[in-house]
Amino acid sequence: MHYYQFNIGDYIKSTNHLSIEEDITYRRLIDLYYDTEQPIPNDNPRVLRRIRLGSEYLESLEIILNEFFCLTGKGWENKRCNEDIESYQEYIAKQKANGSKGGRPKKPTAKPAGKPKQTQKKPNQEPLTTNHKPNIVIPDGINQPAWNEWIEFRKSKKKPVSQKAADKQFKLLTNHAFEVQQQIIDQSIQNDYQGLFEPKGNNNDQPNRSNQTSAGHRKTLPERVKENINRQRAERGISGLDGEGVAEAPSDVRLQVHQPVRGDAGQYMGELLEGDYSKADS
Repeated sequence: MHYYQFNIGDYIKSTNHLSIEEDITYRRLIDLYYDTEQPIPNDNPRVLRRIRLGSEYLESLEIILNEFFCLTGKGWENKRCNEDIESYQEYIAKQKANGSKGGRPKKPTAKPAGKPKQTQKKPNQEPLTTNHKPNIVIPDGINQPAWNEWIEFRKSKKKPVSQKAADKQFKLLTNHAFEVQQQIIDQSIQNDYQGLFEPKGNNNDQPNRSNQTSAGHRKTLPERVKENINRQRAERGISGLDGEGVAEAPSDVRLQVHQPVRGDAGQYMGELLEGDYSKADS
């Protein structure tokens, strides 16, 4: 045996009266007993050599043998050791028998009577997940950061925006500047709306057509500046920028710019140049 169960409590209870020399002798006798699976030989000098102790341990050996072992025709036997060795040998014999038969026999399984009960419904073969939904096509003229906030808000409510609903919302948003689009989306998020609506208190329900060309495209910054100057000059009887013999602009005319210019020339740059051209104070 290369392993045996050692109960510390039982051992201390039975050997608490032993000296250090006697305790060492007893432990090594037990190890020899389990290792050889045989009783201790009735040959004390030979036993001391086997358990690696000198002749000075002869007295301790005799005390331990007489107290914990019983002398028989086979040698010094120990009842507890014999029981453990017998159980171990029976286990090994059983394992060998199973191995010769191809391994441990399988446990018999009883066949169920009748049809088995259905434990679960047929799984959905085509689960509807966000991975199966196409991405929404975003047209030009949409405030992309604001739209992304709206999409994330709807996802947090577990009500993602469909392409059909998005197209209707794009139609509303494209009628307004980027700043107003942000206001519309902020309004719906703050009020927990499921859709987009005109901002409250907005008197300008219709899109600002004055900043669009006849083709419906938003005018560029140079075009709006030119139109503004022509309008102011027309009011003062000054030739326009497109007329013949364009008059020089009075030196005391200044441009009132209310907001800074932002963005590229090809994109919307905010509501600017809405002031008047007036004479500077002298």
